[in-house]
Amino acid sequence: MNHNKETVLGLKKLDKVFIIVLPVIIGGVLGWYIPAIADWLLTLPFIPMEGLLEKIVSFDRFLVSVIASVIGIILGIAFSWYVFYETLKIQISEQEVQLYIRNTQQVIKKGVITAVFMEQKQLVIQDLEGNESFREVSDIEVERVEEAFREHGYPWCDEDPYLHEFRKWELGNSVFPSEINSILYERLKAIREDEEKQANLLKQDLNKLGVVVKDRKTEQYVRMVKPNN
Repeated sequence: MNHNKETVLGLKKLDKVFIIVLPVIIGGVLGWYIPAIADWLLTLPFIPMEGLLEKIVSFDRFLVSVIASVIGIILGIAFSWYVFYETLKIQISEQEVQLYIRNTQQVIKKGVITAVFMEQKQLVIQDLEGNESFREVSDIEVERVEEAFREHGYPWCDEDPYLHEFRKWELGNSVFPSEINSILYERLKAIREDEEKQANLLKQDLNKLGVVVKDRKTEQYVRMVKPNN
């Protein structure tokens, strides 16, 4: 094996082309036909924002088409940027794993990794104590991810090695300290209110306290990390 070899996982070239080109084309075309779409919608027996549609068809159709096309193209570009922003890129070498997502980079040395696996389309990397060093959604085929990590000698697992240690957390839990229960309660509220960002921040707080959380719909399953596990 070439020990200087690196494997990069992420969007394929054809995927990148589609992500860049298609939203722009669709946005521009839909924008151009906005006057015709507005005409058609006004023929329906009931349609919300009827006043706005009537204003659209009352303006110069060519001018409306040009402006709407420009707006559609801008929205298409914004959509493409968002897809790239939210897409995970993985760079694997014999020494470390580099992970890129949302304009951030995380480097994890191979020596501190004890398990790598995919769970519900999320890539998970665990450290020496069994804590989660990384967990993010990945659209890369599981087979490609597994093959790349195994090729570079990383400890790939078919499932979480600590799966049997997770227990469902419920209100009134007496096993965890009050500080942890408070965070889990706040996180439960965030999940039920679809506040994903807040839920992720609270999950990071729990990780710092040695608590790993798995979500199943609105339910939280937790385990305590044991030092030197």
